[in-house]
Amino acid sequence: MARPNETRGQDSPIRTILSGLRRLFGAERITGTLVPSVGLAIALSVTPTALLLFNNRHAVAQATPFYRAMAATAIIAALAVLFLSRRIAPHVAGGLVAALGYGFYSLSWVPGSNQLPSLTFLWLLISLPGAVVVVWLLSNSRLIVTLAGTAAVAVASWLVFSPLLSSNGPATTAAPSPPEAIALAGEPIRTPNVYLFVMDGFANPDVTTEQFSEHGVSFSIADSIALLEAQGFRHDEDATSNYGQTILSLPSTLNGAYAHTPETPLTKAEVWDIGIASIRGNNTLGNTLRAAGYEYWSASSGAWDPSRCDPRLVDRCLDADAGNAEAKKAVWWHTPLRWQLAITDFRELPDPASVVESIIEARSTHDTDTPYLAVAHIIAPHQPYRYEADCSFRDGSAPGTTLEDGSRPEFRQLYADQAACVGEFLVEAMDDLIEADPNAMIFLQSDHGSDFESSGFPTESADWSTNYAEERLGVFRATRIPEECRSTDSRSQSVINTMPTILSCVFGTGPELIDPRYFTTDRSGNFAEVEEISSPLSE
Repeated sequence: MARPNETRGQDSPIRTILSGLRRLFGAERITGTLVPSVGLAIALSVTPTALLLFNNRHAVAQATPFYRAMAATAIIAALAVLFLSRRIAPHVAGGLVAALGYGFYSLSWVPGSNQLPSLTFLWLLISLPGAVVVVWLLSNSRLIVTLAGTAAVAVASWLVFSPLLSSNGPATTAAPSPPEAIALAGEPIRTPNVYLFVMDGFANPDVTTEQFSEHGVSFSIADSIALLEAQGFRHDEDATSNYGQTILSLPSTLNGAYAHTPETPLTKAEVWDIGIASIRGNNTLGNTLRAAGYEYWSASSGAWDPSRCDPRLVDRCLDADAGNAEAKKAVWWHTPLRWQLAITDFRELPDPASVVESIIEARSTHDTDTPYLAVAHIIAPHQPYRYEADCSFRDGSAPGTTLEDGSRPEFRQLYADQAACVGEFLVEAMDDLIEADPNAMIFLQSDHGSDFESSGFPTESADWSTNYAEERLGVFRATRIPEECRSTDSRSQSVINTMPTILSCVFGTGPELIDPRYFTTDRSGNFAEVEEISSPLSE
């Protein structure tokens, strides 16, 4: 007669699970299950990535990384089932691989799963019960029931998880209408090549120097500004952005119009629809110059997919594969290997020097009689913080080297080092560009400033402090344009007037400058709330 403690041990949950697993992996082979088992493993393993691509199809200009990931997953899943089937029943092998593959790519659907130990635990938690269910379907039912079970899992994925995988709204390519104030007619009187370099998050140097010093961080790019001025640039000391987010600021610059205002607010989807289409090339500046005989060249940041060069909208992409970085990140972010993203080789991200190198290379095959507009979105000095103080590359596994690393207080020095390096890179790159194209019109400016005064992204417009508005909306800007095209009007220093300045110079008309306005928005990702504030820079 067994003693009470022995009975309890035999009936314990651990013993029950182990016994069930032994029965599971010792199951008899069922004739005809190898092929459907391989198919099931492939189908469930690629489903999460396929859903990710489908829900972001309008925001992804290049889907190749997704297709490659699904193809590699399918091959690995098939080989895994075939290999395991040598030791265990095919339907058991297929169910296990299907559940593990599905769980592997579905992991980030679980909110708050940010650390490797919890990711691993959740992965197992998701996968093993799934394996039991799938194996039960395969071993106890006919093929039609198995397919129905697979379809049920896919439908459940769609209904439950697709909202979490959705992008910030599909991108359309509706042509923006130019404001009447800057509608131009006639033939251009001059056709210089026009370059617009947008450095992401490059704050006003004076504001940065003052605010950083209060936190014991030294910052100065005065030497780089002096060298740029020696090259013929004018530094706009009071330059301002009009919005605090790239998706609003850059389209407004390219269209010469305020997209999102209290009197004409946009929905979240409209913000991203208009913004992505404009950034990728369908904007008033590009359309107007193309109508005047210009080509449109584009270089993406390589780290933010909405700025991906779209060959359907522009004449030449200056980066062959750089825009795939975010697509690759999106695929791997949904797996337990997301921690590997911290050591992604960010040396491939474009910088001012590499963009100019691409431009000069493109010029070698370009018809010199055809002018062009070149728009480049450069992610630095925005994170990832790639550069040491001496402008050498940092270790890719160090803190601050991913797009997910925000503007935490301890990153001020990293930002300062990177911004100083960007200043040096601009000087070197402009030396080469001016030598290759001495008559060019060149705009070096930012879309918005840095983000350290917020102590975390404000979620409401009202959370914008005076210091934060000054930091976020004060930007770096330097221009090299013909003297007769310059305006002494202080309004010209706002990035909303970049487009009127360019077009007035090309067409020989007086610039119809737009009155600068400044807007705050919520930072929840919706951008639904928009409020107008006074000039962010101190008088």
